[in-house]
Amino acid sequence: METLNFPIIRGKTVSKRQLSMDDYVKFVNLNLEYTVDKEANKKQKKLLACNKPFNLT
Repeated sequence: METLNFPIIRGKTVSKRQLSMDDYVKFVNLNLEYTVDKEANKKQKKLLACNKPFNLT
């Protein structure tokens, strides 16, 4: 097993602000609205879709 060299953090740490679930959902929706290219996403889904019948046996 390899020995990992993690950095040692010195000084004050940033206090973590805890978000409520409502605030978190707002944050995620805001990021998705401005960072996701919906048209490119639709094209990618169409390319990845399976259009051949199959069965699990």
